[in-house]
Amino acid sequence: MRADKRKIFFLTLANVFFVIGVGLLYWNVKNAERMPAAVASFDQQDMSIDPISTTLLARANIDFLDDIYELRFPAMGQACEEYNRYSLEFTTPNVRVSGEIPLLVIEGDCKRQGDASLLVVLPYKLIMEETPGDIDFNVQEPQSLNIKVRDVIGFWPEYWVLTRVKLHNTQTQKLLVIDEKQVSKITNNRLSMRWK
Repeated sequence: MRADKRKIFFLTLANVFFVIGVGLLYWNVKNAERMPAAVASFDQQDMSIDPISTTLLARANIDFLDDIYELRFPAMGQACEEYNRYSLEFTTPNVRVSGEIPLLVIEGDCKRQGDASLLVVLPYKLIMEETPGDIDFNVQEPQSLNIKVRDVIGFWPEYWVLTRVKLHNTQTQKLLVIDEKQVSKITNNRLSMRWK
């Protein structure tokens, strides 16, 4: 009998320690994931914007002229000395086609203008003459561009917002990507086109 009481005592004690251990483990895991709000906002707001990206996009603008859009990046011409290709990605806010966001990609040679800017002239009316859908085509005038459209069916979206910029050196494979979060923070989504 005495041995049975000892077993019960040790099993009870082991269960108590087990429950305490599980409780401490849960408490440590729960509190380890917490981060003070001031630290989180500092990381997200101040550290995620690359100074190079800010320089390249800060004074960029898009102008509508008759049936073309001029996309001017005043500081990006300097980058054309290091990168020989660019890619600009536009998406359509609040439009989904089978759950996918329509995408417009404009690619071309990175060439510095006389005022040290990169100028992209997009004849968007030529795109709108095509049947809405996934298309790939080249435009030679007023400048050479490769244009890709994805996830568009039935109609051309009216509103396009710049969401990503890529600069690429095809010889050294060096790549600079300004992602959607950075583009949005730097430009406040003001680099947009409204196709009419």
